[in-house]
Amino acid sequence: MRVALCVWAACAVGVLAGCATVRIQVQAPRRVPITPGSVPRPYVDFAHGPWTATGTVETAPNSADSAPGEKLVRPWWFISSCHPGCRTMFIRETEYGIEETPVVVGLLDSHSAEFPPSPVPCAHYSGQDAGSAEDTSTFLFWSSGNPQVIHASERTTTTSDRCPAGPSLTSWVAVRSDPTASPPAPGF
Repeated sequence: MRVALCVWAACAVGVLAGCATVRIQVQAPRRVPITPGSVPRPYVDFAHGPWTATGTVETAPNSADSAPGEKLVRPWWFISSCHPGCRTMFIRETEYGIEETPVVVGLLDSHSAEFPPSPVPCAHYSGQDAGSAEDTSTFLFWSSGNPQVIHASERTTTTSDRCPAGPSLTSWVAVRSDPTASPPAPGF
């Protein structure tokens, strides 16, 4: 990038003498690529839910996501709702807010839930706005054989024209912290 500077010199009597143009070559500083999990995320004091889910991040292409191998602890809720029609809602808390979506019962006692797209920040250096991406998360739940424990796999797809995109995978084990808490779906 070239920057033209105009240097003004004044005569001893205060009369404007003239303008000379000086060209300066400016180079952008080199920055180390941002690695997954290196972007400070908002601090959230998570609520206590009836289910305590512990996740292990398997892959994470967007640098604003957690780093592979990182452990996450999140509250989960499964709430029965009958407006309209009866269904079970899966509610989770993330760094960016509380989200809810219906649980879908599939074949062979499989259960799934898909959260609609939600905005997340792109990787950025401190003080920089690198834009945002949209994350869509799909959960697949299965029984452990113990009604106090649920296993889940989360696949999050990031779409963006401004930051790294692609799928991230997290494996979850949720333990019922409230013995009266609802399961993810009837018959689970």
